[in-house]
Amino acid sequence: MIVYALGLHGSASTWLYNVIRSVLDRGLGGAEGVASPNWAAAETRLTRRARNYVVKGHIIEPPTLWLAAAAGVRFVYSVRDPRDAAFSLMSRLGGSEASCAVEIVRSIASLGTAAAACPGLAFAYETRFFESAEAIHRIARFLDVDFREEEAAGIFDKYRPEAVRRFVATMDSIEPHRRILDEAGRVVGDHVTMFNHRHIGTGESGRWREFREPFRAAIDAAFSGVGDATVLRPGMTLRFGELLFSPLELPDPDPYEPRRNGPGIQLLRHCFLPTGIWRIRLAGALPLAPKKAALMVTQSGRTIFEAPYRQDATGMGAVEFVHEQRNHEHPLAAFVTDYDVGNQSPIRAGAFEMTAVCERPPG
Repeated sequence: MIVYALGLHGSASTWLYNVIRSVLDRGLGGAEGVASPNWAAAETRLTRRARNYVVKGHIIEPPTLWLAAAAGVRFVYSVRDPRDAAFSLMSRLGGSEASCAVEIVRSIASLGTAAAACPGLAFAYETRFFESAEAIHRIARFLDVDFREEEAAGIFDKYRPEAVRRFVATMDSIEPHRRILDEAGRVVGDHVTMFNHRHIGTGESGRWREFREPFRAAIDAAFSGVGDATVLRPGMTLRFGELLFSPLELPDPDPYEPRRNGPGIQLLRHCFLPTGIWRIRLAGALPLAPKKAALMVTQSGRTIFEAPYRQDATGMGAVEFVHEQRNHEHPLAAFVTDYDVGNQSPIRAGAFEMTAVCERPPG
């Protein structure tokens, strides 16, 4: 059996990964665990042949998903308010608000696509499933594993939050081959459980409100229309604003100096979408009125839409089109062509935003 634990950052996916391994170990004679950002890396970490495997990740590439669907891989999903997932990622692992937003939207694209192709068992972080043994029983039933009540209680005792905190606090004592070391040689994680010294959160919801402005409003706008990332439904909305998805690095970016008389400037990038039919609207204002320009949307270097940029009396321009997203790992990017501007700030009034509304999920 192969089980794939796929979850948003900060959604207790590592807890699920360890519980799944323990359930298979006690019920089906063991499982090899592979925690990896993607399957290509996971393949290099397989150390032995086993009857059962558990793979943990935050994204899944399309070829891996196609193979998993054909092979009957069982999926266990973990989701969380994407705004809190972004805050958790930034507070635990660092990075900018923009880089964390990109990681979360990429994971949303994977979860929505995978759950449509491979329906499985889903857990929502806000239910605090990791504080109850009932989650272990649900996993066992899903995996067709029978074991006694005391065995379930034993697994829960091992991975209840306070037990994990104690384990993380004493990782210096684990076997040398299990230790994950930082550059200074300090033990910061465990190769077996994949718990690390930054892994234990507070379990609180709504902490995204602690983002500084203007990023808090941008994160809210980007993800408030998502809901459950594993349920692709008509009306699901993602918003890609320049503050989070422009080529500029914030805060305190150097002035952006595109080439004079060049092909134009990039407005947005890293606009990941789950597969399906999406209605795309690109709207915003440019700092200087262009003499001749078009708004262009590309995917993997290929132009998928282009239309003239026409400003209204307020300086705003907008285009709208329907797009079929076939590969969730191929993000969209937006450009304005034939446009020269010295400095362009993504926090200007009327900055561009791409709004994507799901019209029809795949299948």
